[in-house]
Amino acid sequence: MAEQYLKDGEDEKALRIYLEWFDKYHRYNQQIYDQVLGIYIRKGQYPEAMEWIDKVSVKIKSPAFIVDKFHLYRLMKDEKNARLQFEKLINKIKANPFVVNNMVYRLKKYNYLDEALEIIDYGLKIKESASLYLLQVTLYAEKGDSEKMAEAILKTLELNNNYFHYVTGRLKDFIASDPAHKYNMELKTRLIRKIQNNPNPAWLRLLHWIYVREGNFRQAFIQLRGLYLQGHAGPVDLFNLAENAYLSGKLNDAVSILNYINSLDDISPRLQDKIALLFTRIENKNPDKEGQEILALWKKRAEKVTSPHIKAEIYQLIADRLIYNLKDFDRAEQLLDSLALHESRDENLSIWKEKLADIKLLQKQFDQAALEYTLIREDFPYEEINYRALYKIALASFFSGDYDWAHTTLKTLKKAADKKIANDALRLDFIIIANRTPGDTIHEGLKRFSDIYFDYYARNFESGLRKIKQVKPLLKGQKIYDDLIYLEAKILWDQGKITDTEPLWNEILTFPTDKIYREEALYRLGIIYEEFKNDYEGAKAYFKRILLEYPQSFWYEPARKHYRKLKQNQAI
Repeated sequence: MAEQYLKDGEDEKALRIYLEWFDKYHRYNQQIYDQVLGIYIRKGQYPEAMEWIDKVSVKIKSPAFIVDKFHLYRLMKDEKNARLQFEKLINKIKANPFVVNNMVYRLKKYNYLDEALEIIDYGLKIKESASLYLLQVTLYAEKGDSEKMAEAILKTLELNNNYFHYVTGRLKDFIASDPAHKYNMELKTRLIRKIQNNPNPAWLRLLHWIYVREGNFRQAFIQLRGLYLQGHAGPVDLFNLAENAYLSGKLNDAVSILNYINSLDDISPRLQDKIALLFTRIENKNPDKEGQEILALWKKRAEKVTSPHIKAEIYQLIADRLIYNLKDFDRAEQLLDSLALHESRDENLSIWKEKLADIKLLQKQFDQAALEYTLIREDFPYEEINYRALYKIALASFFSGDYDWAHTTLKTLKKAADKKIANDALRLDFIIIANRTPGDTIHEGLKRFSDIYFDYYARNFESGLRKIKQVKPLLKGQKIYDDLIYLEAKILWDQGKITDTEPLWNEILTFPTDKIYREEALYRLGIIYEEFKNDYEGAKAYFKRILLEYPQSFWYEPARKHYRKLKQNQAI
């Protein structure tokens, strides 16, 4: 109840409840103590705040109370008494150096960074420790002192290499993705000098971590290879770096790392399987790898793999290449029938049957496809499989023109645990509801749209764009026109023509507010401004609008990640 009063800005009511709680139970509670102290400070009731500290400090002894009094005297501009409190802190350190952490965190809360550093210095004079230097790292970083921050990091690791993960945890908020930022430059320069004199594993590992943070996988590989040759890293660490490079879109770097791993002698069969899969994924992203030769290579690879799960993933890529790229449905069916015949695992068997149904869907055999998806739902009663099959049943109905049944099916998917399916279902159902006119059995605009949407789904992008160009003048002014613009933007985006989509996303932002595409338009524009225009302020503005206006959106989390990264890079 008190917390709700605080949220509503009713400090007096919250204060009364907190004080009643304390008088009744007579025990210390950190949250209640802080809230009461905060209320008194906000109201400027400093004597009452002092009395509250004295009252609570009877129950528990902590140097934090001395820090709180120091803060109150500073607020009252009573420097003499503030200094007396600070001297009490120093005396506490002399009696027990282990209280420094507690003091520093409390001083940092009130933004007394210089005083916190002074306290640490007293602790270091008594006894050097990695934990105290680690406290300096964040404080110097927040003060903008890159030289002393770097010095504190090196001191921490010199005293204890095991603090590596603590150090990188502190640095996440300060080492940017931009290699030219002063913190990056300062720390890299010092580390390179250290490594030249002494290739300490701690220095190599930290330099490797910075390069990964910057997306410089070539340099990260050099450092990790040094660690491997020293016996401080293994093939799995190298593979993880290759996978990270792949996920970051640095495909050539990933291939170079994988080739190096393949030259090693100490590779386990499990890791060999993972390498085979990652090579296949990389090749699948390469538009030059379109011929039959690549399929033969993948099939040979899959036959050598020992892990059933990884073998199935490679065969999925082969089937998708046959279905979506080559449109060779006959060969795809032969492969999938063979895989299904020899499959003993339910998880994999459901995949082969689903892809066989996908072929029927792409061949416009909508009733047959819907029947096969229904059988999959009956044979494999697993939530993820059921949601996916049900969504494809809705698609089959939508493509065939049975909009009522598609709407009925999609309604049940809006609360699916899979957020992507729920979002896709919501969007498709919105199109049906917004463009279906009661009593109209023709639904001409909706039929034109569903035909183009089929091309988008089947990855017949050029065909879809030609049809959009033809029907745009005919549908101008109709409700479905907005959905057509959105679909055009999606096709161009999936083709990799990212900057061509900017005017379309901007047009979407002019749509009526009841349209559901606005949050995605904001996100896509944010990406364009961040990654293609290097306009970070513009990108932040788009991402921020999602955070403020669409907190329940599917795009909220990815927008939050981009916004935080941009804010961090600019703050450093």
